[in-house]
Amino acid sequence: ATKGTVAIITASTGTLTRTVSLNGTPKGVAWADDSSRLYVAEYDGKNVAEIDPTNGSITQRYQTGRKPAGVAVTGSNLVVTNFGLGTVSVVNRTTGSILGTATVDNYPNFVDITPDNTYAVVGHLTPTGKSFDPVHASRISFVNIGTRNVDANVELPNGSTGVYDIACSPDGNWVYVAHTMAKTNIGALVIDSGWISVNAISVINANTMAYYTTFLLDTLYEGASNPWGLAVSSNSSTLWVSISGTHQVYKVDLTNLHSLMAGNVTGSLNLITRRKDSLAK
Repeated sequence: ATKGTVAIITASTGTLTRTVSLNGTPKGVAWADDSSRLYVAEYDGKNVAEIDPTNGSITQRYQTGRKPAGVAVTGSNLVVTNFGLGTVSVVNRTTGSILGTATVDNYPNFVDITPDNTYAVVGHLTPTGKSFDPVHASRISFVNIGTRNVDANVELPNGSTGVYDIACSPDGNWVYVAHTMAKTNIGALVIDSGWISVNAISVINANTMAYYTTFLLDTLYEGASNPWGLAVSSNSSTLWVSISGTHQVYKVDLTNLHSLMAGNVTGSLNLITRRKDSLAK
């Protein structure tokens, strides 16, 4: 973010293929379905840049508002969140025209698209409303891409804030949300281990657009500070989580996790593998 560039890396070798300079702070990143184009939100530059990854050239820029943050591709369109205006815009990738805009909660951050291309699932960095309300937490908005209506707002557990990446499972069943969660409704019980706030992944049922559960990434003596990026494997069995505060990548066994959450306690309890090396940094 401080360098104003996006790096394209060959994943199989870890080789830096090229670096592209941007006009502004890079935020959300998304690939076209055929990987022919890369889209990056230029947060301070008021645009979303379209990049040809073969040569690193910027082929066009889309003006979507003052503070574009999250970007996702759905067919011939882009979905872009505007962090400063509290809106989500649907933009035609060919013409650059804005097809419509939805008004959502404050500070819409990152976004992902449900596999059926019906909904843009938007996370809000901080809660909306009064901090002294009995429940004060960030919400997840389901924005209908066709109508640009907000069909559901899903509230995360009380104290949830710092919502970063969102990932929809390819099987269409679940939405995973990376966030922190302050224990504002109970006493500070484990101060020496830093458990005033915890780092978590919340799970939303994509079919019912309803909150399902939350699981913690922290262990008793090892915190997973500031979960940031998420990716789900193509078979929906593995979740990858980048942990920005400790320079780690976590691998979460979703198959066993959902089995345990459904009440099957005979499955493996070894659900998270932690990796820390130069690539994770």
